[in-house]
Amino acid sequence: MESIKQAINFKLSDFISLFGRAIACFVFAFVIAWKFAVVFVAVLFLIVVSMFLMIRIVKKYTLLEFKAYSNAGVLAQEILSSIRTVLSFGIHKKAISSYEKNLKAAESIAIKKGLYKGIFEGK
Repeated sequence: MESIKQAINFKLSDFISLFGRAIACFVFAFVIAWKFAVVFVAVLFLIVVSMFLMIRIVKKYTLLEFKAYSNAGVLAQEILSSIRTVLSFGIHKKAISSYEKNLKAAESIAIKKGLYKGIFEGK
C-alpha cells in the first residue's frame, strides 16, 4: 500500500511540474513570437486528437499482437510438454505449421500496428 501511495505522489508531483512548465512555455511563446504561438494553439486540437487516435489504435493492435504471441506460446508449450506423443504420431510437421500460422498472425498484426503508427507520426 505504501508503494502505491509513493507512486501516486511521484506522478502527482511530475504532473504539477510538467503542467507548470507547459504554462511557462506558453507564456514565453506568446511574449517572444506571438504569431507562431497563435498558429500553434489553433493546431493544438488536431495534434491532441491525432495522438489520442494513435494511442487507441496502437493499444488495440498491441493487445491483439500479445494475444497472437500468447497463442503461439501456448501451442509451443503444449507441443514441448508432450514431445514424445508428437514424435510418435508423426504430427510434428502439422504442429510446426500451426505454430508458424500463429506467428504469421502476430507478424501481420505487428505490421498493421507499425503502419498506423507511422501514418500518425508522419514517417
